[in-house]
Amino acid sequence: MLVLVTALRGESRPLIKHFNLRRRNDTTLPVYASASLLLVQSGIGRTRAAAAVDMVQGLLGSVKAAWLNVGIAGSGTGTVGEIVLAHKIIEAATGSSWYPHLSFDPPCRTATLLTVDRPETDYPPDVVVEMEAAGVHAAACKFSSGELVHSLKIISDTRQTPISSINRALVENLLHQNLPVISELTGSLSPLADEFTRRHALPQAYQACLARWHFTATQRHQLSRLLRRWAVLGGSDAPDPEKLTANDVQISVAIDVAGFRIEPEPNSLISRDCPPLPSSPSRVELIAVNGQRIKGSWIRAAM
Repeated sequence: MLVLVTALRGESRPLIKHFNLRRRNDTTLPVYASASLLLVQSGIGRTRAAAAVDMVQGLLGSVKAAWLNVGIAGSGTGTVGEIVLAHKIIEAATGSSWYPHLSFDPPCRTATLLTVDRPETDYPPDVVVEMEAAGVHAAACKFSSGELVHSLKIISDTRQTPISSINRALVENLLHQNLPVISELTGSLSPLADEFTRRHALPQAYQACLARWHFTATQRHQLSRLLRRWAVLGGSDAPDPEKLTANDVQISVAIDVAGFRIEPEPNSLISRDCPPLPSSPSRVELIAVNGQRIKGSWIRAAM
């Protein structure tokens, strides 16, 4: 999933049409979506932008998304219509800064963005001035990887073309002119987001375990972490919980839930030196996978 964050209606309309997005009617902010892309119009300012990110993540739930802030900006040295991708974002109010990780070839020039709280007419040198990037980046990085959060800005005002000259028609025209660059960047981000989602998806056995036993919220986090470790170190997902046995078998990895033990497939593990479990243990330990010991992985569960 890829999420576009815009501030103005003039920034949103060309993107909505280009990506064939449809309005959702279940949100407080304007949200437009397709099967793989979502756009939210936050309103002006970093606080509103951050709130929009939080709201959208609430809609997405456990889905991990890539985030792209698209909008207009001012510059003392650039030209109107030029598009830039942020390699650094500075929040003027706090002095905080972020460095988006560019894991792809940028489709345009990169620049430093300065996020301000009020429109700026005295453009500082060597930066592009705008009002949302810091809010989007700080909020989105809570939910996603830093390499999946980016800001793309189109210069709309300069010293020669003042901010007072900006109107919706101009903004829409600037977005239309730069749709090829925007499309190229979304094409780079979407596969990264899909891979990130795949890597962080809950193991298949997770829901099956929840259906069979009761877990508290803390225990669910522990279970998810254990199953992910099993998959990473053992090379496969955990076995089907419906096939669990309670026999005392000396195995390398044992997850026991209220007397039920998850057993790996025969010959799938290397280490075989762990002791057998008691017939009715009351807690869970992922002991070792391929000879690598994991400590502190315990779960308690009730039938």
